[in-house]
Amino acid sequence: MRRRTSQGQDGVGAAFVVWILVAMAGALALIIPTLAVHVRRLHDIDQSGWMVLLGLIPGVGGIILLVFHLMDGTPGPNRYGEDPKGRLPYGAGPTVHHHHYAPGAEPPAV
Repeated sequence: MRRRTSQGQDGVGAAFVVWILVAMAGALALIIPTLAVHVRRLHDIDQSGWMVLLGLIPGVGGIILLVFHLMDGTPGPNRYGEDPKGRLPYGAGPTVHHHHYAPGAEPPAV
């Protein structure tokens, strides 16, 4: 009869510890870039970067941030910089007048 050793279990335990450490290192490496993306997106909709702390509210905080992230950015420049899409602010663009003329009629000379 063979005697059981815990050597096999120690290998599994060590692998689990290494896996946990690698996962924690990966999470730590992604914290700053993730926060930067959140803050940049909030600035795009003219909100303070501190609004990212809403994510700490259990349940609804993540939903609020999701809604903010899905919103279209402020057209034109805002207090955090230029519009990355290069759009003009509301009402600042050229005014387009649509004139309807009878078929075959020429528009009046200006």
